[in-house]
Amino acid sequence: MFKSLFDITGVLIQLSILKSIGLVFLILFSLDFILMMVGELQNISDYQNFESFIISLAFSLPKRIYDVVPLACLIGAIVSYGRLQESGELIAIRVLGKSFKQIFSSMLLPIFILLSIMLTIGEFVIPSSNLMSEVYKTNPQQAQKAQWLTRKNELIYLGDISSDKIDNLRIYEFNSEGDIDSVFKKDEFDLSLDQKEAFFKDRASDNQIQKIWKAPSKIELSKYIKLNRQPPSLLFQNFKFSDSTREKNLFLWQFLKKIIQPISVSIFVLLALIFCQAFLRDYSITYKVLTGVVLTIFFNFTEKIAGNVSIVFGFSPLITTFIFLLGLVSLIFLFSKRL
Repeated sequence: MFKSLFDITGVLIQLSILKSIGLVFLILFSLDFILMMVGELQNISDYQNFESFIISLAFSLPKRIYDVVPLACLIGAIVSYGRLQESGELIAIRVLGKSFKQIFSSMLLPIFILLSIMLTIGEFVIPSSNLMSEVYKTNPQQAQKAQWLTRKNELIYLGDISSDKIDNLRIYEFNSEGDIDSVFKKDEFDLSLDQKEAFFKDRASDNQIQKIWKAPSKIELSKYIKLNRQPPSLLFQNFKFSDSTREKNLFLWQFLKKIIQPISVSIFVLLALIFCQAFLRDYSITYKVLTGVVLTIFFNFTEKIAGNVSIVFGFSPLITTFIFLLGLVSLIFLFSKRL
């Protein structure tokens, strides 16, 4: 099985699918980038200057690539399969003794590796790039939504939160009678300071005051960070330390979506390939690609519905994920009988 992945035929199949994925990616990414540019140009006044506009777009590219790659893998796999079939290469490969199982395995290997790379990018690159993209936007409505945090005798205003700092921090301290005793503010608080001393500005006197303030833990603060800024590791930590069932399910579902993406998309690509071979072998590539797009829309719709159902009704997303993957695998076995 593994030898067939790396023999000359297997390598040629993998090169063919990589070329198709690359071509489809360029087309989809170009369309997505043009639409993004049109949308942002309509809001060009939200940026301080044109340089900020360009830098913000540049930092948003990793997330765009991350979103486009799964669809490119699906359509690219179908295009590659259709080309092999129409050119007669698929028949030649079958004559050489390759089964459909071996052919599809050779197609899935580069897809799984590519999606695993995207998972790594989602962990280490995208959260910080999304944050930097928002930093260069001056419109406060497009920035991180402000949050309030209560602790003992403090009411804390969190303007903009990231994994390493808090911008526009306000601390309202109350006395034993419940009245505001003092208000401290700091434009940027470094979370690495933790319990160390920091200079705050007293709002009443407008003087700089050195104050020891115990900053909220990163786990405590991470609940207020946008989900698209959170890598899988942080989502899992939030899941472990969340108090309510709804919060646990929300973070767990987002974590599972990201962590199993290489597996779920690979399974769905295999399902699409088997479906094309079983029911659409005599149709054109265009028809197969359109079918793949429809299946992708259905896949995304089902995924969103499954996640929302688990969050709303309070049962574990693990169950939803298992049922979802089990359904895909069952369809694969069902359609493979027609090969």
